Amino acid sequence: MTRVPSAGDEKTEHALDGGNVADGVVRVGDTVRKPTGFWTPAVEALLSHLRRAGFTGAPRPLGRDDEGRQVLEYVPGPMAWTSRHWTRRGCTGWDG
Repeated sequence: MTRVPSAGDEKTEHALDGGNVADGVVRVGDTVRKPTGFWTPAVEALLSHLRRAGFTGAPRPLGRDDEGRQVLEYVPGPMAWTSRHWTRRGCTGWDG
């Protein structure tokens, strides 16, 4: 498991809202920190698979911080469920 510096070692935390797990989700610099759950390893496996397949629209899992939170790459832009719809291109792009 990769260890990422705690937020206190890096930059200020900014609370994020929206998504399916909003409580305790913060942005720190170019990362997002989230509480973990039983689902976290499966989500990280999916995100890693998407990255290996060449899809860059999902965050890259970066490990855990010293507080045990999941650390993800921050990906700018709207969340998937806030956009209008997927295109027929599927995972290769958005039709906004």
